[in-house]
Amino acid sequence: MIWGIIAVIGGLILRARAVVLIPLVYLLARKDRDLGLIAYFFYAVALMNDVFVRDVLSFETLKVILLGAFPALMVLREILIGMEFRESYKFKKPEMEVFLDLRVWAFILALVGLMSIVKLRYEYLYTPENQVSVGAGLAIIFLLLALREDVKRLEIFGGRR
Repeated sequence: MIWGIIAVIGGLILRARAVVLIPLVYLLARKDRDLGLIAYFFYAVALMNDVFVRDVLSFETLKVILLGAFPALMVLREILIGMEFRESYKFKKPEMEVFLDLRVWAFILALVGLMSIVKLRYEYLYTPENQVSVGAGLAIIFLLLALREDVKRLEIFGGRR
């Protein structure tokens, strides 16, 4: 519930009209989690239509991530795990491993580094479409690298000899 309040405050700062849906999301999630997820979907779509970022490397982007995207993801987390205060706000080490994982930091450094190189060296390529392409491409590459351990290995010719 605290992330809902933070999301409302952040949405008001960003002047996003989608924040009026957050109480509805929590009320529906309390009744049925699936209804809450459906309402969250509409909240997320409305939030994406209200908030616009022109440049990946800017203060505006940082403000949108910290005031809009991160609280919205935490609202989704609260809907998925439920509203129990004792369980949802306990510090657990396995949950913090995501923030301490080197792959996350490598992704952020690769994204910022690549966008900086493109902005400084190839100014004519630094358009919003190319920024989204670079970000999505890097995300897909890092996702595939992270999932490669989970994919079953298929031996075609009877294994190694």
